[in-house]
Amino acid sequence: MGNDGFFGLRIGFRGLVAASGFLSGLGMVAGWFGEHAWWLDLGAHFKFIYLLVFCLVAAAYAWDRRWLIALGAAGFAGANLLPLLPYLRGACDTSTGVASSCRAMMVNVNTFHGDPSRVAAAIRAERPDILLLLEVDRRWLSSMGPALGDFAYRLVEPRPDNFGIALFSRLPWEDARVVFIGEANLPSVQARIRIGDSWLCVLGTHPPPPVGHRMWSLRNDQLSQLGRYVRGIAGPLIVFGDLNTTPWAYHFGRFMAASGLENSALGRGIHGTWPIFARPFALPIDHFLYRGQVVVLGRREGADLASDHLPIIVDFGIGTPPRRAQAKPTNGLNFSDRPSKMKRGAWIARARGESNPSREAWARGRAGGTGLGDQALARSATSIHESGGQI
Repeated sequence: MGNDGFFGLRIGFRGLVAASGFLSGLGMVAGWFGEHAWWLDLGAHFKFIYLLVFCLVAAAYAWDRRWLIALGAAGFAGANLLPLLPYLRGACDTSTGVASSCRAMMVNVNTFHGDPSRVAAAIRAERPDILLLLEVDRRWLSSMGPALGDFAYRLVEPRPDNFGIALFSRLPWEDARVVFIGEANLPSVQARIRIGDSWLCVLGTHPPPPVGHRMWSLRNDQLSQLGRYVRGIAGPLIVFGDLNTTPWAYHFGRFMAASGLENSALGRGIHGTWPIFARPFALPIDHFLYRGQVVVLGRREGADLASDHLPIIVDFGIGTPPRRAQAKPTNGLNFSDRPSKMKRGAWIARARGESNPSREAWARGRAGGTGLGDQALARSATSIHESGGQI
């Protein structure tokens, strides 16, 4: 009986390993076709988990000398490792030529369950020069008034749902506005901030979560239009926020290709920020992206603030960006590596000698004093310039 019990336990373990490998394989293949359906897109986000599962499957079957299955599992593990490699620590060049630097902090506060006192304490401890708060309503802003008193420049758009947004700066800014990008008509915040002798465009945004086909379509539409919008912004630029997607999803890849932005996480690790109860398997859906003369000096997650997201803190400067040595980020076997329709259209336009419509729209906006690209609605917002007080 002892042998039978032991044998039964062994069979149970092997069955669990096989089932885990099978489910991970289904999720991995689903992610390759994430362009087509929201439930397929979900499979693209768990590459780190797939990697661990397939390594376990390979080891288990190699122990049983079932080499063919072990080799296949090792191949699947490698396919999931490939898109993670550019994010490994130590792969990023050392930055040089930074004339001035500052700190940005982003906090998704969680409208209904977060703790304003813990968020306020974190802001005081980190002392960011630029602060982006997501999911804020009037109650949140009122509760945090004293902690925000040091920010002379502020642009707030509170909402009773999960899409309130607010941008704060200790540094002088101009042309601060709330913009609405995409069919979802959710607010984003934008300003030109002076850092030393340079001007930096900062844009904070929060697309809807891809829960169900409708919300998934709205998120994809906002990312698509955001990519075209920021392409028309000249000079150094940062885009940060909760984008509700990981770097390995198809629509994030299209957005990055259209916008020309770089991911600050490259070479600095996989920064899982949501949900925090799933650490160390949390997903990196909170992003800090940049372009131009922006040089990222460091990036890390902040402390648990009783939200479902971890904050991110990024130190960066304006200077001469280093020449990167790492390979271009890839989705591995994800079919999103093929050129998008937008990119193919740009190639055809260049071949025909046609102009870039998004740049033309930006140029028209600059001539008219708006500085906005196409595919967006802008609403004037008052930039409150004060040294303290409640908002």
